[in-house]
Amino acid sequence: MHTAAVLCSAGEQGHAHGACHSSSFKVVVVDCYEHDYDAVAFASVYSSETGVWGDLLSTPLPYSGITVVNPSTLVGNTLHWLLSGYSGILEFDFDRQTLAVINRPPGARYNDRVQIVQVDDNGVGVSALSCAHCQSAYCSHQPCLHICDRKVDCYGVAVWVLRKSIDLQKLLGLGFKIEMKRSRILRYAEDVRALFLWLHSSLFMIQLESMQPKELFKSDNVYTYYPFTSFYNEGNCWNSIYFPCMVDGIHYCTFEVFKISQ
Repeated sequence: MHTAAVLCSAGEQGHAHGACHSSSFKVVVVDCYEHDYDAVAFASVYSSETGVWGDLLSTPLPYSGITVVNPSTLVGNTLHWLLSGYSGILEFDFDRQTLAVINRPPGARYNDRVQIVQVDDNGVGVSALSCAHCQSAYCSHQPCLHICDRKVDCYGVAVWVLRKSIDLQKLLGLGFKIEMKRSRILRYAEDVRALFLWLHSSLFMIQLESMQPKELFKSDNVYTYYPFTSFYNEGNCWNSIYFPCMVDGIHYCTFEVFKISQ
């Protein structure tokens, strides 16, 4: 097993994900398999309600050496993973029980500068730190935050469309030029649609609906962050998101609180 995702399977009306610790759940496991020059990705789903693993689903990969990048992003009823070694995205559709590989938008090449997100119409999108001048990972130009979504054109073909191009220096109010080599997209929190970026020596959070940024703390090094959410008991209308991490040898658990739209 290369990676897995755990999802709440409660579907009753009014159920609030994040306060569902006693609900039934599903586990999706994903991996890649290679034999000679052939490679496939496969997935299977476990249901806590039945205690049974589902059928093994698979889809071909263009070549060997491709791996699945953790973590996944859930948009609607479809899980998405970035692929390493290939500029693609692996999709698992719960409704149709299908596994497929799609291409990324142009310019969204490097995994540490790309993140799958949910866009305004609840469709799948991709955010990427991109340069409008070149495709180099170490160029001297200042990166912009590009957000694309996937639409079906008049010929019935799914294409990526650029929806936003954001000047990060202006948005964050920085008094210095952002360098591409010191910029990373670290994580995306689905429940509150927040993107986490490491720029130079600071961790920033950008709420994608309001485009409101906030500097969380400073660190000269890039670490792994795992945002997770839970609900306050009163009315289940507030959502808190926590960031367990280690900075300069010290363990932290900071949090932010968001109002949930009714």
